[in-house]
Amino acid sequence: MSIIGGIIATSLFLGSLDKACKMDEQARKKFAKAYDKQCEAEALAERKKIETDNAMLKLANRKRAVLSTSIKDFIELYSHIKKINFLESDGIRELENKLMLPRDVVTMKEMTLVTTSSVAMTDEDVVKAFLMGGLLGASIVSDSKKNLKAANNQMKISNVVYSQTQTLEVALNAIIDRCDNFSDLLVKLNILFVKSIRNCESIIDKNQYDKNRYSEDDRKALMTCINIASTIKGLIDIPILDRDGEITLKSADALKNGWEYLNKIKNI
Repeated sequence: MSIIGGIIATSLFLGSLDKACKMDEQARKKFAKAYDKQCEAEALAERKKIETDNAMLKLANRKRAVLSTSIKDFIELYSHIKKINFLESDGIRELENKLMLPRDVVTMKEMTLVTTSSVAMTDEDVVKAFLMGGLLGASIVSDSKKNLKAANNQMKISNVVYSQTQTLEVALNAIIDRCDNFSDLLVKLNILFVKSIRNCESIIDKNQYDKNRYSEDDRKALMTCINIASTIKGLIDIPILDRDGEITLKSADALKNGWEYLNKIKNI
């Protein structure tokens, strides 16, 4: 090979090497960007999972607290109301029939026994017991994590994974919002419930078990307390999520009716 031929061959080799290096650098940057995208998606999914778990646990604990305090006090109050022996024409018996009492009170009593059980409940037990759909998530978030870990470092796949995570974020935000809404409603209703129970206790202390001593306002107060108890029990019973981790339509209706009822009685 001539000297000129050697120089040309060397030049071509060096040019190819330089091109290859540039391609490797582009690939490295692309892989790094894809990896960062995946890490960002995984962090987002994990953060949203924690926020969702916390919102669900807060609501479950709130339900449990209402059962173990206010509902427990109401059950005692109701036992005294039953001794007054109101007639259908007094309105209270009619209300009881409409609300399916005292069957509901029996159910409330059974539920309070669960909340005061000496058997320790884990956070997951509490959520499953009071949200009736199990932990969201477990399947959705777990699958998302598997997808994130299984994805390779190609940019196209990383973008798909990130898009799926954003979709998951929207779903989890909806669940967080639903749980927070229920928690807020329960707190506000429970404040009125406690006030109503105390008022009714005073009325019964004053009038004892002679129904003729109860004024129309006294009876309305008793009826309101029974109504609040029924409304709160309905909110405690309603499932937020189904077994597939989807938000139930019933919970939306319960929220709407609950807020309307709260606005109706908030000045008692």
